[in-house]
Amino acid sequence: MDDLNLPPITISAIDYDRLSRIASAGVHNQRYTVAEMLADGLNRAMIAAPGAIRPDVVTMHSEVEYQDEVTGQTRRITLVYPGEEDSNAGRFSVLMAVGTALIGLSGGQSMEWHGPTGGRRKITLRRVHFQPERMASLGARIRNGNMPQGLSKQRKRRRRVKSENKILDTRESRNLRPAEAKAVVVPAWAPQPNPLTREEIRKLVIDQIG
Repeated sequence: MDDLNLPPITISAIDYDRLSRIASAGVHNQRYTVAEMLADGLNRAMIAAPGAIRPDVVTMHSEVEYQDEVTGQTRRITLVYPGEEDSNAGRFSVLMAVGTALIGLSGGQSMEWHGPTGGRRKITLRRVHFQPERMASLGARIRNGNMPQGLSKQRKRRRRVKSENKILDTRESRNLRPAEAKAVVVPAWAPQPNPLTREEIRKLVIDQIG
C-alpha cells in the first residue's frame, strides 16, 4: 500500500465508532480485504465532531458523485452501512471497495487501491450533493435564529412581497366606490276623484252629526 495515493481523510466521531466495529468484524480471508482497507483508512483519519465536518466531506449516508479514473465513468451514489445497500437505487455499502475509498474524502481528492486481482483502481470525488451533518447544522442554525445568508435573503424577499401585496390590497379597497343605489321612482300624490255627489256628501254629514 506504500506506493498508493492515500490522501488525508476526515471522519465524524459517530461514524468512526460504528465503522471501527464493522472493520474489526471483517473476515480477513484474502490478501487485502475491504475490511482491512477500511481499518487502514480509520487509522490515518482525522476524527472530528459531526458539527465540525466540512460540507464537502463524504460521511455515512452522504449522496456523492465520483469518477472512476480507470474507466472514465461518473456515478452518483449514496454511501450506506452494510445491510442498507441497494445497487438498483444507487445505495453502496461502505464495505464495498468504492465505498471504503470514498468515506472521508473531500471534494477533488482521489483515492487509489489494489483490486482483488492486483489491478490498480482510482476514483476522484467530484461533489457531495447531500450530507446529513450539513443538514443537521442548518436545521440547528435556523432553530436558533441564525439563518444562513441565502435562506435569510429568500425569507426577507417573501416577507417583502407579502407586505407589498397587503399594501396594494389596502389601496385598492380604498379606491373602491360603494355600489350605487337603484333609484326608486315614487309617483307624486294627487287627490283621487270621489264617486259621491255633493248632495250625497251633505246628507251623509248630517246623518253623522245626528
